[in-house]
Amino acid sequence: MKTKHTPGPWLMGDENNASCEVMIGETVCVLSRDTKYSEQYVIDRSEMLANAHLIMAAPDMLNALLIIQRRLQIWEPGYEELTAAITKATTL
Repeated sequence: MKTKHTPGPWLMGDENNASCEVMIGETVCVLSRDTKYSEQYVIDRSEMLANAHLIMAAPDMLNALLIIQRRLQIWEPGYEELTAAITKATTL
């Protein structure tokens, strides 16, 4: 399957108490603990970092799902859910 997303690896960029960056190729995705409406933190630093790690793992998780999908038979439990997740990740 030809993907349209930026290939991995996606890496952690600058990180501090208020925000962190995920480097997606030449693109920078910034995760912030506050909102654009206030400077108060709305999530913990640990949650912000966990979200960054989940984003960084996305290319590897998609690749693993594609491998599993190819190995499953159409009637295997979970096949439809797996295909739905792949479609959600790859449909623009």
